[in-house]
Amino acid sequence: MKSGKVEKEYFNTQIDINFNWTYMFNKNILTIENVMKGSKFQINIQERKVEPIIASEKYAIFGDASNKIIYLINLEKEEWMKLKIPNKEWENMEFYLMSKENKMLITLNKKGIYNRLIKAEKV
Repeated sequence: MKSGKVEKEYFNTQIDINFNWTYMFNKNILTIENVMKGSKFQINIQERKVEPIIASEKYAIFGDASNKIIYLINLEKEEWMKLKIPNKEWENMEFYLMSKENKMLITLNKKGIYNRLIKAEKV
């Protein structure tokens, strides 16, 4: 402090997904890091912008409303699946991640008439 010289800067551009995982999105590459283990993996994404929609201990969903594409990511296995959502369904869709059952529930309308389970192991 006496010299006024910056010795070391602490600036983290990573954002939390949950307690164990962070992410950084730069130049169409989504980098996901396990902060407990120090391991990282990357996903090349064609979209200019993605943000986390929902996350659980094992899974995360990233997406962008402008292009109606989501990425379902298995954090433990470091695997992912890209899903294109029909335009007419996007506004009425809700996601529920169920870690114990290793499934994702997608409801495509608020009345629950059409519900679909997707096994997350298929990512």
